[in-house]
Amino acid sequence: MILLPISVMFGGCLGSFITFIITFKWGRLPVLSISQTGAAVFAVLSAVSQNIWQFLFFRCLLAMFQEISTSTSQAYTTEMCPRENRALAITCLTISWGMGGFIAAVVAYLLLESAGWRIVLLVVAVPVITSAVF
Repeated sequence: MILLPISVMFGGCLGSFITFIITFKWGRLPVLSISQTGAAVFAVLSAVSQNIWQFLFFRCLLAMFQEISTSTSQAYTTEMCPRENRALAITCLTISWGMGGFIAAVVAYLLLESAGWRIVLLVVAVPVITSAVF
């Protein structure tokens, strides 16, 4: 289904565009908190969506909030780290996003047939929900 990647990529592009505007207006830390909360909400809503259009809409907004979170966390890390540790911090942050995606794919592979896609989406949303809470 081609609509899913289109909606996710559109949400990511929208998030990249919005990040620049809102981080300078509200500050990086509040935007990071809002984006993590938004990602958690739309991750759960994706799992409980009632039809394909709701699912696509929620995944689009999830991608938007994740892109805002990614961009803002990299900028925040760059600002907060001392110059001599900055490259290492950004590298670790980038690797952690990649490893999270890899772990989510492994979890989906292991649970999809036995538990169903809704449970997989909820299980994969646990790190995002944890991040939003703490």
